[in-house]
Amino acid sequence: MELLVILGVLFVLAGPVGLIVAIVAYRRAGKLRREMWEMLAQQAPATEAAPSAPVAESAVISPPPAVRPPVPAPVAARPQPPKAAPAAPRPKRQAVDFESILGGQWLTWAGILALFFGTAFFLGVDLGEGGLSGLPQILIGLAVAAVFGFVGHRLSSRAERFLGLGLLGGAVALLFLAMFAAYGFHHLVPLVVVFPLLLVVATVGALLALNRDSLTIASLTLVGAFLTPVVMLGLNNDASVYDAVLPYIVAVNVGAVLVGLRRGWAGLPLGAFISSLLLVTSWWNWQPRQDLWSFLSVSGSWLVFAAAPWLQREATRFWSLARAGVLTANGLFYALFCHEMLTAGGTGAQGGMLVGLAMIYYTMSIQMKSRRGEDPASRLAHTTAAALALMAVPVLLDAAWVTIGWTVLAGILLMSGLREKDFWQRATGLAVLVIGMFRVAFLDVPSSRDTVKGFLPLINGDFLAGLAAVGLMGWIFWAYHRYEDRLRPAELKWRSSFLVVAISTLVWKLSAELAAYFQWRQNVHGVEAEPDQWLWMALLWTACGLATILTGLRTRYLPVRRPGYVFLSVALAGTVLFSLGQGVDLVQAYRPIFNLPFLQGAVLAAALGVLAWRVKRSPSDLGPTERSLSTPLMLVAILLMFVKVSLEVLAYFKLGGAGAAANQVLKSQLTLSMVWGLYAGVVIAVGFARRFKPVRLLGMSLLGLTVLKVFLVDMQSLARGYRIAAFVALGVLLLGISLLYQRERRSELEVEE
Repeated sequence: MELLVILGVLFVLAGPVGLIVAIVAYRRAGKLRREMWEMLAQQAPATEAAPSAPVAESAVISPPPAVRPPVPAPVAARPQPPKAAPAAPRPKRQAVDFESILGGQWLTWAGILALFFGTAFFLGVDLGEGGLSGLPQILIGLAVAAVFGFVGHRLSSRAERFLGLGLLGGAVALLFLAMFAAYGFHHLVPLVVVFPLLLVVATVGALLALNRDSLTIASLTLVGAFLTPVVMLGLNNDASVYDAVLPYIVAVNVGAVLVGLRRGWAGLPLGAFISSLLLVTSWWNWQPRQDLWSFLSVSGSWLVFAAAPWLQREATRFWSLARAGVLTANGLFYALFCHEMLTAGGTGAQGGMLVGLAMIYYTMSIQMKSRRGEDPASRLAHTTAAALALMAVPVLLDAAWVTIGWTVLAGILLMSGLREKDFWQRATGLAVLVIGMFRVAFLDVPSSRDTVKGFLPLINGDFLAGLAAVGLMGWIFWAYHRYEDRLRPAELKWRSSFLVVAISTLVWKLSAELAAYFQWRQNVHGVEAEPDQWLWMALLWTACGLATILTGLRTRYLPVRRPGYVFLSVALAGTVLFSLGQGVDLVQAYRPIFNLPFLQGAVLAAALGVLAWRVKRSPSDLGPTERSLSTPLMLVAILLMFVKVSLEVLAYFKLGGAGAAANQVLKSQLTLSMVWGLYAGVVIAVGFARRFKPVRLLGMSLLGLTVLKVFLVDMQSLARGYRIAAFVALGVLLLGISLLYQRERRSELEVEE
C-alpha cells in the first residue's frame, strides 16, 4: 500500500515538473526564434537609392539674342511604350524551424499528456484505506485541473498562446475525468448527480472555447463529453444509465451546434452527430426500449440536427456537403429508429410516421430553395423526402401495389421537376422509377410464385403494375418532347431510351403472363407440361417485333425499331434451336401442316418476308445499314421455311403413319429430295418474277444441295425402284428449271439492253 501511495504522489509531482520543463523550453525556443529574426533583419541590404540632386534653373545659360541660332520647328517625338516596372524579387521561403516545433509544440503536448495521464492514473488507483483514498483523490485531481486552467489562462493571452490553449483543454479533460472517477471508481456521487455535473463541465469547456476562440478546446470538450458516458456504460451496463445518457446527449448536441454556429466551426456539429449516432445505436442494440422517454430523447437529437442547417452560415464546398450529409443521415436514421419504436402500433403508425417525415423534409427543401437557392442542403432534403416516401410505400401497401405506389411517386417527382425546371427533382424521380422497374422485372412476375385458382391472365396485380410503369415511361418520353426547353442536353440524349425500355418491359410482362398461363393450366387443371409453350413464346415475340418495327417505319423513328429487331432475333434463335433439337417429336396430336411447330415457323418466315419487303420500299430516310437488311431478311425467311418444310416431311412419315415402318425411311428420303427440288425451283421462279438476283442465287444453292443429296445419299440408301424414281424426277425438274432459267435470263438481259 505504501508503494501505491508513493507512486501516486510521484505521478502527481511529475505533472508540475513536466509543466515547468515545458514552460522553460517554450520560452527558450521563443527567445531563439526572436534572435534569429533579428540577425536576418540586420543582414538585409538596403534597397532604396539616394535621390539625385535637382539642377537649378539659373544654371542654364542662354546665348545672346544676336548669335542665337535659329530654332528649328519642333518634331513630334515617337511615343515610346512604357517600360515595365521591374518585378519585385520573390521572397525567400523560410526554412522550417524544427527546433522551435520540437521545443515549443511537441514538448508542450508531451508535458500536458504526462500531466493528464499522471492525474488520470492517480484518480483511478485504489488506495484502500489510505488517507488519500476517495474524496482526497478527487480533490487533488480538481486541484491539478485548476492549476492547468490558471496557468493556461495566464499564458493564452501572451506569446505562449499555444501552450495556454493546450493547458485549458487539458483542464476541461481533467474535470471530466474527476467527475467520472467520483461516480465510477469511488462511488461518491449518484447517477442523478453525475450527468448534471458533466453538463456543467461541458458548459465550462464551451465557454472557454468561445472566450479564447479555440477550436482545440471545443474539440477536447466534445470528445470528453461523449467519451465519459461511453466508459460509464462499459463499467455499469444498466438501463438507468441509458435513461440518463439519452437526455444528456440532447443537451451536448445543442451545445455543440450553438458553439459551432457562434464561431463558424462546421466540424463541431458533425462530430457531435456522429458521436450521438454511435451512442444511440449501441443503446438500441443492447436494450431496445419502446417507451415515451426514449422516443422523446431521440426525437430531441433529431430536431437539433434538423434545425441546424437553417441556422448555420455559409461555408466552403466541403463543409456544405458535410452539413447536407448530416441532414440526410439524420432523417433516415431517425425514420429507421421510429419504425422500430412503433412496431407495436402496426403498419398504420409506421407508415403514417414515414409519410409525415417525408412531408416535413419536402417542405424543408422548398423553404431552403426559396431562401438560399440550389445548395446541397436543399437538394439532399428533397432526396431525403423522396427516400422516406419510398420507404413508406411498402409499409402501407403490399404486393403489386408497392410497384404502383412507387410509380405514382416517381411520376409526381418528375412532373414537379418539369414544371419547376428543377433537375434535382427529375433526377430523384428517375431514381425512384429505376427502383420500381427493378421490382417490375424481377419481383412482380407471376411465374415466380405458385399460381392459384384466382389467376386471370392480363387481369392481375403484377401485370397491371407493369402496365403502370410502362405508361409512366411513355409519358416521360412525351413530356420530354413537350418540355424540351426545360431540360439539360444530357437529358435530351436519353429521351429515346424511355421508349425503348417501355417497349421491352411490355414484351417482358406479356412473356411472363404467357408462362404463368401455362403454369396455371398445369397446377389447376392438371394439364401436363406442354413442351411447345416456347413456340407460343416465339409467336408472341414475332408479333411484338413485327408490330414494333412496322410502327417505327411508319413513324420514321429509329429507337422504336431497334427493340423490334432484337425481338425477332430472339424468336428466330428460339425457333431454330427448337426445330433442330426437338422438332415435332413431342407434339401429342400430330396433324400434317396444321401443327404448332410448322405454323409457328411459317408465321415467323412470313413476318421476315413482310419486313424485308417493307424495308425495301421504305423512304430514303433510313440509314444505309438498315436499308441493307432487306436482302438478309428475305434470305433468312426462305431458309427458315426450307428447314420447316424439310422437318414437316420427315415428321409426316414418322408420326403420320404413312406406309409400313420398313418403307418409311425410303419414302421420306425420296419425298424429301423431290420437295427440295420443287422448293428450289419455286425460289428461282420467284427470283425471276421479282427480278431479285440474291433470291435466284439462293435457289440455285438449294438446287445444288438437292443434286448432292441425290448423288451422294439417295444413290446409296434407296432401293432400286426409289433410286430410279429419284433420278428421273430430279432430271425432269432440272431440265424444267434450266429451260425457265434460260428464257427468263434472256428476257432480263433484253430488258437491260
